[in-house]
Amino acid sequence: MSRPDDLIDEEEAHHHFAAAAFNAVWDLLDVGERSAEDDDLLIDTAFASRWHWRHRADAEPRNFAISAWQLARVHAVTGRNERALEFGRESLDICEREDLSPFYVAYAHEAIARAAHGIGDEDLMAEHLRLGREAAADVEDAEHRQPLEDDLATIG
Repeated sequence: MSRPDDLIDEEEAHHHFAAAAFNAVWDLLDVGERSAEDDDLLIDTAFASRWHWRHRADAEPRNFAISAWQLARVHAVTGRNERALEFGRESLDICEREDLSPFYVAYAHEAIARAAHGIGDEDLMAEHLRLGREAAADVEDAEHRQPLEDDLATIG
């Protein structure tokens, strides 16, 4: 039985599910050993978050840079590094086009470096690690900078 449209507040639903799916990705990433089905669920959930962000009236460019970065991360941790590289580049493109803060730029470089490492392109990895560290140095808030530097340190 379907519900009448007037009982569903679509904006509220997109608001809820964009964040819920985004946060669910982190829960799935914390699972020790994932099955192939878990990996597929992880990727589907990251795409679901981005889809809901696309339908939110309050979405900003940084939300799409973050979504692309999250898609890069889930593809990298599931061994789909070519796709991870595509999403890392998408995140960086958004950051540059929208002149986002160094925090987002650094994470976009982190995504590219991680994917480059996964495909064995050590030159590309080194370049984006360097660029990521340079951008991270410009992040003034230590509470934001430290986790970023920690993530960069896990690559390579």
